[in-house]
Amino acid sequence: MDPQTPDIYFTSAQIKISGFDVLIQLKKSDADDPNGTTVGCIRTSLAHAKVLAILLTKNIHEMERILEADLPIPPDMLATLKINLKEDW
Repeated sequence: MDPQTPDIYFTSAQIKISGFDVLIQLKKSDADDPNGTTVGCIRTSLAHAKVLAILLTKNIHEMERILEADLPIPPDMLATLKINLKEDW
């Protein structure tokens, strides 16, 4: 990776969508900063965001197949984000 390219680790993301584009705000939080600090923002078109979502899904499914295990997501996180694994995954 180019040394000038930022290497960003995040623990949460907020997604905002308009009719034209997507903004993904990346945050990192810890015990000292539970609300988190913004570490970066990504802006892209709706089409690029859709392709990214599809590619992430395909790659994660493939990794779960290789590992022969579903990657766990804490139930409280699923509830907070209103995610139903059977319907959404």
